[in-house]
Amino acid sequence: MKRVLNFPTISGEFNQPQTGSSHAELDWRNPKRNQSCVPGGVIRRAGAQSPRSWIQKFLEQITDSPLQWVTLSEVVPVAVLAVQNMLEDELRNTVPQPPLYCYDVTISDGVYEEKYILDSRLNLPVYKNILKVGIEVKISVSCLYNERKLDHGILCIDDIHCEETLDTISLATPFRNSAHGEIPERSLRGGKSHYLALWNNEDPYGDIWLTNKQPEEHNFKNTKIIFLSHLEMTWTNRRNFPALLVRLLHKSRLRYYGKPDKKMIEPFCMNLQDPPTNIVIIPEKQVKPKWRLTKLNHCFITRSELDAMPEKQICDVIGILVFVGKVQQLKKKENSEDFWLYRWIHIADGTSEQPFIVELFSTSQPEIFENIYPMTYFVCTQLKVVKNNTQVPKLLYLTTANKSQVSQPYINDTKVNNFIHWIKTRTNSREVKNTVIGGYYPYPQVPETFSKYSSSVKLESFLIAISEVSSKVEDLQYRGKKRLAFQGIITVIKEWLDLESQLREKKFGLRDHLYYCCVYPESIPQKFILHKSFLIQQYNSHPAKFIPSEKKAPKLDDFKSASLGHFEVTILGNNYYDNTFPFITKSNHGNNAFI
Repeated sequence: MKRVLNFPTISGEFNQPQTGSSHAELDWRNPKRNQSCVPGGVIRRAGAQSPRSWIQKFLEQITDSPLQWVTLSEVVPVAVLAVQNMLEDELRNTVPQPPLYCYDVTISDGVYEEKYILDSRLNLPVYKNILKVGIEVKISVSCLYNERKLDHGILCIDDIHCEETLDTISLATPFRNSAHGEIPERSLRGGKSHYLALWNNEDPYGDIWLTNKQPEEHNFKNTKIIFLSHLEMTWTNRRNFPALLVRLLHKSRLRYYGKPDKKMIEPFCMNLQDPPTNIVIIPEKQVKPKWRLTKLNHCFITRSELDAMPEKQICDVIGILVFVGKVQQLKKKENSEDFWLYRWIHIADGTSEQPFIVELFSTSQPEIFENIYPMTYFVCTQLKVVKNNTQVPKLLYLTTANKSQVSQPYINDTKVNNFIHWIKTRTNSREVKNTVIGGYYPYPQVPETFSKYSSSVKLESFLIAISEVSSKVEDLQYRGKKRLAFQGIITVIKEWLDLESQLREKKFGLRDHLYYCCVYPESIPQKFILHKSFLIQQYNSHPAKFIPSEKKAPKLDDFKSASLGHFEVTILGNNYYDNTFPFITKSNHGNNAFI
């Protein structure tokens, strides 16, 4: 059963009461039980509040109402503090179907904070980063409880109107239900006890993970150890096993095995034995030579050596970051809800005029991936060479593999030492002055002419009609990218003017005119000179929790762009459909002009 709290719509009309299946637990017959600290439990009454809490006000009204719904005449905007992702753990009595993910949303009315589940019909605003932390919203709320269970209900956002980003939000407000503030955090729906990273599954997220834990010195005085070679020969005859001593050579990204029909509480399959394995990380300074552990063998290459490297060769690189692109999403499969996170970076090492071009996917190191920026040392291991000399222009870049890791410089390597010596002499060099962050990065690049382009790819396999562009664009989600090919005639090129749209419609008798000339500020590269912390944050993925700024943050629109211009291009199709696209000219970090 569902109790619905209705709000006037923007036009002043009222939403009708809704019915539907429910998933959660609220004890309407025993209000006092709702005060207990259970996930999602609703407190019936609180003491007198000053100022009055809007959240508490509507909870009291819906709890006191004998009907299934009540209507509030007062619509009060509230602030979004968190949008947290989890795997759907109730199957709705059917085979698992999209959406497989659901969201908890935390809001604040300035007096209390409250956590709600988001109706799965409203997932799209999250996918497109319209519903995000730091904005003001107006919401319609219902209370749900599971008819198969007794007791506690949870609050659900049934409808939402997203408004502007707020300049300031107070984080001093307490949760109305103290259970929501407990650590570790738990989802309202129960079952799965963890939240996932908001934009992918490869990054650890939340307080169930230890972060930046440094190895502590270990006392080996009473510790018996065994080596892998000895264990291999004797393990079948052993009853007691000493501590196994090994050196970690490679580590893959985090593997997530969560599925709605599986009952795994923590679906990463990491050290889940009962009792769990005791793992001790030994500081490098405590490693004894007599152990004769295998040394880390790195394969550092310079940029001058890259051209001769064979395709799919694994290598390590070190350099200084001269360009860091914005974080982008890439679907793992065409109809999948799972995404990879990646960004393009340029690394200079002084051995060539050309930088390393690296497609850097998240390596389950979010504390590094989200905080890389120009003019810092950068070491990445286990990169794979991608090249194609027959493609026009020639393709050559590095991409991360399953075991790739971003780490600190290795001082004992000759090429690393050569790079460090080189960079000390480049304080005021061109590399330093031309560093760039963010913006759209069109790679692999397209040829200068259509004839070269069509000779290197089978164009008919992905050539679409202009009338199909709209649906392709609408399918894109936050920070998504898709390369389209269509044919038409360029009818207008202009620089941020809109004087000819009516003339075009009369002249060509257009059947439809699609306008895609909104250039988002994060798609424009910026010089990495001022407000560095702000720029790093803007070109990362939007966070799951609100992060207050120390002072009033600037806006990307106020920055001087690192690109050299911005035009609009109108293309007319054969069937009298036309589209207007943004066109940004070559930027200072070496991008070709692109649409």
